[in-house]
Amino acid sequence: MAHWPAGWLLIGFLLIETAPVFSQSDQAERAFQRMADNLRARPLQGLTHCGLKVEDLSIESIRGGLNERTLQREMAATLSALKLRTDDVPSLSGPFVSLNVSVTKLGRSGYTFVVLLELRELVTPERDKEALFLVTTWRQFGTGAADNNGLPLKVADTLALVLEDFRRDYSLANSQ
Repeated sequence: MAHWPAGWLLIGFLLIETAPVFSQSDQAERAFQRMADNLRARPLQGLTHCGLKVEDLSIESIRGGLNERTLQREMAATLSALKLRTDDVPSLSGPFVSLNVSVTKLGRSGYTFVVLLELRELVTPERDKEALFLVTTWRQFGTGAADNNGLPLKVADTLALVLEDFRRDYSLANSQ
């Protein structure tokens, strides 16, 4: 008859006894993740119309091959696919989606960049019903690096991922 060391028996006992806890922990983690997803998507609930704004590109961005019109068209196509009506010129009287692409040239080796997509709108705080503030109510960003010839493609890929996050959150918020 084989003898099991006491440590192995203790580990086996703990695994058997804690199996339901692991399962409950996974369920709790999934529930918290769903709650976090819903909270993140909530600012997009009921959104039917918005303006579009591509922030001015830096000289480095333009030299790297980026174009504001191309970025604006990519945003408009994605939002239109969600049945969101868009205006090319944002108005402060309504929400607008803002895109900011920040590019840094790395000498001869290429670029690093950040793509920031935000939903901005005027809000009235509870404590002062007469005040209006322009605030960001939804935000997502992506980062990347590109060689000297690959900046437009890499930025487009990153923008597509950020817009996919917007699409997912928008769909979640408006699925009812």
